[in-house]
Amino acid sequence: MATKYKLCFFSALMIFVLALAGCGDSNSPEQLAYAHGLGLDYEDGKVKVHLQLLNLGALAKTEGGGGDVSSQSTSELATASGKILDEAIFNLYRSAQHEIFWGNLSHIVLTERFLSEYGLGPVIDMWSRFPEARYQIKFYSTNDKVEEILLTDPVMDVSKSLSLLATPESASKQNTLVSFVNLRKILIELKEPNYLARIPSIFVVGETWKTPEKKRPFVALNGLTLYDRKKRFLGTVEGKHIEGYRWTIEKFDRAPVILDTDGEAIGSIVVQKKKVKITPKLKSDHVKFHMKIKAEGHIAEIDKKVAIQTIERRAAKKIKQQVLQTYREALKVHPDADVYRLSETLYRNDVKAWKKLSKKGKLDLQQDSLQVDVEVTIMDSWRDHMSRFLE
Repeated sequence: MATKYKLCFFSALMIFVLALAGCGDSNSPEQLAYAHGLGLDYEDGKVKVHLQLLNLGALAKTEGGGGDVSSQSTSELATASGKILDEAIFNLYRSAQHEIFWGNLSHIVLTERFLSEYGLGPVIDMWSRFPEARYQIKFYSTNDKVEEILLTDPVMDVSKSLSLLATPESASKQNTLVSFVNLRKILIELKEPNYLARIPSIFVVGETWKTPEKKRPFVALNGLTLYDRKKRFLGTVEGKHIEGYRWTIEKFDRAPVILDTDGEAIGSIVVQKKKVKITPKLKSDHVKFHMKIKAEGHIAEIDKKVAIQTIERRAAKKIKQQVLQTYREALKVHPDADVYRLSETLYRNDVKAWKKLSKKGKLDLQQDSLQVDVEVTIMDSWRDHMSRFLE
């Protein structure tokens, strides 16, 4: 019996010792620097890396409302450069005070100059191989200074971990504009022939939000950057020219349609549901595409008494104009900028026809290659919705 107890004791002791040995080379949380945002630029033939690190200790005190954190920064920005991306990151390690943990990396911001001169390929290749990288890292493009974007604080001084770049889906629930992309989605979008990556474009705005003391800059969505699988930066569709894209994306929450007559706004509706179907129409030597959009919404504001059928027709006309404008502006940016990935539709429906009509994996799209029909249904009840409240 004594021998049995001794064996149990030594077995438990060995398990305890092995457990300690297994953790001997690990770092405690306070010994790590946590990567949150990464900015990539290209200057004078070198890759320039801007790394945003989060101070989780100060962040926790700020969110919890405890302790004096007035002298503590919740984030810092480190900068380094190199001939290639990997060299730039290893040069950044030289000044690191702690081991950098990349498992918390939330987003990567790439300048248009970086995409044009260095390319997206090395970034995808590196992060898809790196063991700490998550496939949920979000990607953005910009034409502004990337360090200004990473140093911009969120509105209301909320946690940087809840900024627009880290959690864009939250703000998109009230006004959908673009589809956000992560590492996994970009890998999918650039894997097959004729595919195109569509990366949200951002910029710094300084006039919308302000405190009692001063106006404050913040980050906002600006457009859509297009990059193809041939490692080409095709360009960016910006501002109002991108509004038609929202009506074709899969993850859609809600978006407004401003109704006007001769340039005068008469009201608006909010679309909350929509269905899109794209059908290729084959001809002998070319193909055209028919896009059918069915949208449902409700009246948000009305300035004049207008028949509900009139509102539906005007809303349908406005959505059609926006969809065609985005398509045509993208082709102006670059002839291969197939923003709605019409080529993919033909590739999925009839690969033989796609092989016959495509040239080097691309269809020759023209301004009139897309036809759009839109049907809008107002879901409000008729009573008390077709005139202004005080009339």
